[in-house]
Amino acid sequence: MARTMRRFTLRLPETLFQRLELLADSEGVSLNQYLIYSLTQHAARAYRVYPVPKDEIASQHAKYDELIEALGTVSDRDFDAILAEGEPVESDARLDSELVARIEAKISNAKKSFP
Repeated sequence: MARTMRRFTLRLPETLFQRLELLADSEGVSLNQYLIYSLTQHAARAYRVYPVPKDEIASQHAKYDELIEALGTVSDRDFDAILAEGEPVESDARLDSELVARIEAKISNAKKSFP
């Protein structure tokens, strides 16, 4: 799947522009490629993953369990009836058609295995 690229115009002081051109040239890449790499590196450093405290995890599990209990259960027959009321929709055009076909086949096979 091809990535979408967007165009962005940036006004730079002449001295900064010249410095960036020199750096890109010293790396043997285009100025565009150098800037994309530099921005990607900077953005990656700004991304942080923080651990979730164990008590917060326990609280989330408890809330999830409460929600599942409050929602209750539905019989297979009722579930099938609910699904039958829905209308089929087209797959997202961005999805690979081979992947969609494999998923549809798995769903079809799963339906066959249930009475």
